[in-house]
Amino acid sequence: MNSIKNDAFLAGPAKKSRFHGQRPCQVFSNLARNHPDAIALIWQDERLSKRCEMTMDQLEKKSNKMARGILQHCGQWVAPNKDGDLVIVACVPPSWKFVCTILAIWKAGACYLPVEPPAPKERVRHMLQETKPFLVIADWDDEDLFPDVNKISWCSLVHSSKDLSDGPLTYEEPYTTRSDPIDIILYTSGSTGLPKGVRIKSCSILNRLEWQWRTFPYSKEEKTCCFKTSTTFLDSVTEVWAPLLNPDFPLPVLILPRSARSNPQLLVFLLNKYKVDRIMLVPTLLKLILTYLKITNDNASLRQLKLWVCTSETLSCSLAEEFFDWSERNGGSRILCNFYGSTETMGDVTYYVMKSKQDIMFKGKVPIGRPVDNTTVYLLDAQMRLVNSGEIGEVYITGKQVAAGYVNGRDAFRFIENTSTADPENKILFKTGDYATVYNGILIFEGRNDSQVKVRGNRVDLSEIETALNKLQEVEKGVVLCYNPGQIDQELVAFVLLNEGVLTEPADIQKLLSKSLPSYAIPQVTMIDQVPLLVSGKIDRQCLLHHHNQLAGFTHEMKFDFNDLPDENRPAMRCLWSTLASVLPHAIRKLSPEANFFNIGGNSLNSVLTIAKLSEAGYNISISDFIRSGTILEIVNKMTPNTNGNKPNNKIDLNKYKFDQISEKYKADIYRIIPDSFVNKSVIETNMESKVEKRDYIQLLDIVWPTFINNPLSFVVKDINTDEVVSCMLLMDIIDDTTFRLQSNLDYVIEFFEFLEEPIKKTVLPKGKTLYSDMLATDQRLRPQENIELTLAMEWKTEDIARQNDFIGIFTTNTSPLTRQLSERVLDYKQLKSFQLNQFVASDGTRPFMKADDSILITCEFKQLY
Repeated sequence: MNSIKNDAFLAGPAKKSRFHGQRPCQVFSNLARNHPDAIALIWQDERLSKRCEMTMDQLEKKSNKMARGILQHCGQWVAPNKDGDLVIVACVPPSWKFVCTILAIWKAGACYLPVEPPAPKERVRHMLQETKPFLVIADWDDEDLFPDVNKISWCSLVHSSKDLSDGPLTYEEPYTTRSDPIDIILYTSGSTGLPKGVRIKSCSILNRLEWQWRTFPYSKEEKTCCFKTSTTFLDSVTEVWAPLLNPDFPLPVLILPRSARSNPQLLVFLLNKYKVDRIMLVPTLLKLILTYLKITNDNASLRQLKLWVCTSETLSCSLAEEFFDWSERNGGSRILCNFYGSTETMGDVTYYVMKSKQDIMFKGKVPIGRPVDNTTVYLLDAQMRLVNSGEIGEVYITGKQVAAGYVNGRDAFRFIENTSTADPENKILFKTGDYATVYNGILIFEGRNDSQVKVRGNRVDLSEIETALNKLQEVEKGVVLCYNPGQIDQELVAFVLLNEGVLTEPADIQKLLSKSLPSYAIPQVTMIDQVPLLVSGKIDRQCLLHHHNQLAGFTHEMKFDFNDLPDENRPAMRCLWSTLASVLPHAIRKLSPEANFFNIGGNSLNSVLTIAKLSEAGYNISISDFIRSGTILEIVNKMTPNTNGNKPNNKIDLNKYKFDQISEKYKADIYRIIPDSFVNKSVIETNMESKVEKRDYIQLLDIVWPTFINNPLSFVVKDINTDEVVSCMLLMDIIDDTTFRLQSNLDYVIEFFEFLEEPIKKTVLPKGKTLYSDMLATDQRLRPQENIELTLAMEWKTEDIARQNDFIGIFTTNTSPLTRQLSERVLDYKQLKSFQLNQFVASDGTRPFMKADDSILITCEFKQLY
């Protein structure tokens, strides 16, 4: 790194720890001696009707017994793993049992690896293979989850410990470990899809807690704190131990039931009942709470809750503003914080405090603020040099909160030697993979550098697109980047340097790429004269993004010469031109009347949006006419003024397609199309933390196949020329829908649909015979134009089948943005429910779709026929 400049790094206050050399369990024991009768834990019984509690002294004695039980069960001679860590798996749900178990593990001299039941078997096996635990403590009866390991049930451990001493453990009793031991191993998702175990030190935990006690001290008026987060996420550590280890006086921790994570009514009730004064939550949960309070017109609840801390996800300005709008209606005087960090940095390493709307926005974003105590943030370029003032740099973290690395030394490149200091507490830099800028001494988050991004719910690997681009004989060098990842104007952009003498247009490059890439992975193409390079010879990607950002400013200056058009066509062309300027990507600045809509950024989704916007502007064109138009000029010629407010005729001539009822002869085709379509294209499956495999859908089809094959409703569509099956629609009478589980990751999807649909089926749908539109799938090889028309044809065919079989209506859940647009704008479905995908919390307490963008909504819809 070059010489340090204040605009390129930020350092938190340097503070000495009052607990140097101690583990959290030792801090707890000291507090338990001084405050034996203080309430430590509060929880409701299973019926949520009775309050239960445990004092500091009771928790101390129970954990002492359990620690001795662990030592007795395993003996003194246990082997550390290759990292030198003594690991015990704690498979115990969030409860007083979990807190007691963690204290016991620490007191025995080991670190804990949480596994919250039920858990994906493959993920657990991977964790066990890497960490080599010498014991599994399980409050969950699943023999398959922990094969070939030393396991003891929680009840058995307690029973075997009941006659052991409950006094403090002597110095000689615990297993001996290093001076600064590993206390926790938490697994986080890896870029390869293989989870990585983060090794968290005692000093990291205590530094995070001590900073919180200094910055946001507990007051004597605070009554209760809450523990609601899954044990496998780092926020649970802060929720439990910040109150219990508070040096001045321990505060009781209310253990919320799992159901409260997704039930805002229950959550608000319990927060009110126990007068919780502060809460740590992800922005999606904040949104859920605010929405509930708004819907119920509840301006009396949560008046005592003064400190709200958002963490783990990006906090939007609009959500922060919504929070303060609610706060002003509900008594005001609240603090909203935005914390930034990762598991590798003990969760939170920077923070930003807001007391009103005026504090929210810096350059259109909620800042991530300043570093916590004993932490330094560097913004570096690709050569590990500090960036200049105002420039975007990659975030590197050093200090007490940096983890000891990953289990088995994986991805060691993320933990780098810090050559700018001799301080042992700052000897390691953690490479976050995030970008940020500094503005007036405040950090602003600018996104991630991951090569994998989501496009309309589909996971796209930029390197794959780049490889396809550089294989083209026309291209000398191509670079593919994601502009504004995760934002509404996100784009895939290919910067192309052509070979000498080659003359071609961006649309030609896109057409060539379409031969090897799916439609959603086709980038916008920008021609460049040279590829900007860094001193090292590497491509200066930030320079290219800056170049594209400048081009984006020309969005509303898309050029078109109207002079050559007949007078009667000019109004329609002006309307289409302005519509395309708002719908197509920023890179499209020049519009040719001979351009094909689908070659200049058009796709299945924005074609329907364009048609809808044209209708709103006074022009009709049917979907068939639009998608079959070879050029922009053809679209204009088919547009008709909407003088009477009539909608375009979007009926499809079904005689152009070959429909056939499903039968055994089509089984192989259906078993090919459905897994391909859902695993690779569905916004649900592609946004899952745990990957869904095609074999999972084969297993699902095996179960439901008899239901579909034995009724005359479901059908396939065949290409009229080749007789090849290109799509299928699975339909059933809604009373035939059943509940089942597969013991695979697809169970999360099944559970999500049950969560969404069952209340509607029971209480919202009208009485009568209802057709359930279960699965619509098209061949991945179809072009966008073919996909739209075929999807619409199947929807009209479904309506015909429903009428022929005397169904009063059709019920469906739309996971595809395309089918949602068609349902709402063309097919006249009524939306019954809309749910933000990343807010779903499964029965095991996990959020399987947390990676999904906030814009991804799943809708339940109904079309009344009679």
